[in-house]
Amino acid sequence: MKHVMLDLETWGTSVGSALRSIGMVQFDPRHAGFGKEFYCNLEFDDQKELGATVDESTVKWWNLQGKEATEVLQDNQLKLEDACNKVREFFYETKVAYVWAQGSNFDPVLLEQSFKFAKVKVPWRFYNTRDTRTCYNMTELNTNLIKRQGTYHNALDDAKHQVRCVYKSYQIMDSKT
Repeated sequence: MKHVMLDLETWGTSVGSALRSIGMVQFDPRHAGFGKEFYCNLEFDDQKELGATVDESTVKWWNLQGKEATEVLQDNQLKLEDACNKVREFFYETKVAYVWAQGSNFDPVLLEQSFKFAKVKVPWRFYNTRDTRTCYNMTELNTNLIKRQGTYHNALDDAKHQVRCVYKSYQIMDSKT
């Protein structure tokens, strides 16, 4: 399994925004199921000291989210450098090559900036990022038809849902060949 799905929960939508949580799950786009998982929550003050920002509209948005999504974000928070080092360990242990996200110009880019803040080397090559939305568009997949499991805006649950959608897209592509 050389692929990993990445999902972040953040305090904003621009590069340099503070992170709330990181979720990743290893997968193979042509086989159902999941490999090794990773999840962590991050401290806010530590990131702010390193230069990360907060967007007030995102704070308001979080205030409208359910307790299931927000309460879990308070547990076991890590400093940014520790979280980045754990992400690197995950990549080296799993030998993952490809990083997927719901927008290759969002989650990977925001996490890369967090690595820069923490002065930790990014564990993937920029050319190995993959975009779920391109995959869905190529197969005309309506992701609303894929049964959702877990909590919305939980980074690991969101990553797993995106894996299910990518898997379905690959099934569609493979059936047309």
